[in-house]
Amino acid sequence: MKGIIRFDFKANKNRNIVLQFIRLQLYPEKAFPKNLFPDLPSVLFNCFIDVIRSREDLGNLYRQTMEKDQVEKLAHDILVFKNLLENHPQTVVLIYRTYIKKFIKYRHSLTDEWEDIFQEVMTRLISGKIYRIREKFDFSYHYQDPEKKQMASSIDKDFDNGKKISFFTSYLMVTVRNIYMDIIRERKVRPLTSGEFQPVDDTIDIYEDKQMWSRLVINEEFQRLQTVLALYYKSRPRLELCLKLKCRVPLTEHDIHRCFPRCDRDEFNTLEQDFKSVRDKKLFDIVTPIFNRNEKTENKSDTLRKWVSTKVDEITAHLNQTHGCQVYNNKNFVDFVSLYYQRNSAGQVKSTGNPRQSPRR
Repeated sequence: MKGIIRFDFKANKNRNIVLQFIRLQLYPEKAFPKNLFPDLPSVLFNCFIDVIRSREDLGNLYRQTMEKDQVEKLAHDILVFKNLLENHPQTVVLIYRTYIKKFIKYRHSLTDEWEDIFQEVMTRLISGKIYRIREKFDFSYHYQDPEKKQMASSIDKDFDNGKKISFFTSYLMVTVRNIYMDIIRERKVRPLTSGEFQPVDDTIDIYEDKQMWSRLVINEEFQRLQTVLALYYKSRPRLELCLKLKCRVPLTEHDIHRCFPRCDRDEFNTLEQDFKSVRDKKLFDIVTPIFNRNEKTENKSDTLRKWVSTKVDEITAHLNQTHGCQVYNNKNFVDFVSLYYQRNSAGQVKSTGNPRQSPRR
């Protein structure tokens, strides 16, 4: 019948060209490992064929052409990630199905509940949330950092399906986690506690693809903390110095110089010492004179200690508000901040606070 296109997939050599192009060019295994995206080629090929079937002109082109470049161009135009999200957002959800499943199973390992929660998450994504993500995700975004912007320009031809897919993955998983938190609140399931939070880092291997989903959890938390710290741009050097002191994170010369540019060597030595075995009251008794001299104030140690406690409460409240429930408390907040600064000093997390760009006023 006219208008109906018949495909013999086994006999059609173009099928292999499309599948190979998907795995080697559009969605390479390095960025989409098989253990997290096991059925990616078949899901994408099915989407590709559905589009071909729906349009006679494309179907005729696909059937008649035997040129590899033409077949790859056709696959690219349909399946490149930006077009896929724009025209076939439900397919995007299916691509991430295993990725999302591992995330939910990790966050909620009770065998009699996590599968139901996973199915509910998928249903909410496919039925509506993915369309909101599509509307809000900005494919025109570029790095503001000049070096990163130059790097992005140098790989512009691969940028949409490379760096921006990574951005999208983080964006998607923020939504997934928010849906997850909504579900456990609705079902009155016990949410994450401090005892369950800390093992996240124990299982992270930032160089292993199989740990991508775990890394995403902690990295996205770091981004939340960076965003909250940015709210304190006027007092951020002082705040971060005090946070490190309270969490017993060793201070660096940069930390001290950023807060106290005229700090002398004796004060440096005092601030750089190990305070792990020192109680809060004694710690602030030791450091308050340094704050007073450099800030030209006459505060008591209790004043500084209470100021820090107030800021900790504010930051904790901000973080919990983004989750919609009580995820952080005084104990696991200290663990989290310690981990954040350890990663920062190791070069895994770059602080958004540049003292030259955002001076303390």
